[in-house]
Amino acid sequence: MKVTKVVSTLWRVALFIYGRNSYYERQRWGSWERLLGLTRIIDTKAVGQLHWDINTWTDDEVMAWKQSYISTCTAVTVAGAIFASVGLTALQLPNMDSTHWSSRALLSCSMILGVLSVVSAASQQQHIAVLNKAFDIRMWLSRGKTELDKRHYRRPFSHLPLESSVAAMNLLYMPKVLLNLAVLLYTIGFGIYLLYSWIYHAERDGGRDDFATSSSHLWRRLALFT
Repeated sequence: MKVTKVVSTLWRVALFIYGRNSYYERQRWGSWERLLGLTRIIDTKAVGQLHWDINTWTDDEVMAWKQSYISTCTAVTVAGAIFASVGLTALQLPNMDSTHWSSRALLSCSMILGVLSVVSAASQQQHIAVLNKAFDIRMWLSRGKTELDKRHYRRPFSHLPLESSVAAMNLLYMPKVLLNLAVLLYTIGFGIYLLYSWIYHAERDGGRDDFATSSSHLWRRLALFT
């Protein structure tokens, strides 16, 4: 039993080493792999890693991944709800109407993205939670059997039965991406609000055309310290 386990482990390590040198992206997407890698339309390395994982993980590892992902969705749901409420509260800050319009726009977008991250994470959690077998999870993460007549995979990927799904991978990352965008937009929007509060003390007669003037005042003040 122990010998079989050791041999299996050594085989997986050997396949992993060969897989790292097999140029997975070029094998799967051909001449498009460089364009996809540069534009980041598809995270080609993550797709290759997922292709490897769904075929080499044990059933226990697959179920452990399920629990880990459900916990991640729960954390994203909590964080997204917090940022949605914080974004709504920020729109009610004193003299917010007198600051630059971009601040209100960014804070509004942050609130919306926070809500979308909550909805996306809850939906993903619901879909993954009902998959009670390792085989079902493998199939959900894959696009089915590898079409060797259309793909020119080399070893070890030519011997792996399932091919990773780009759509499934994008769905997995969607809640976190939405949350990160919400955090980024909130930080920028709140920063603009603080900038106007510092320069103009958020005067009520501010407006759309004050951004250039505020930038000029900011540079003048910085010049005094240099």
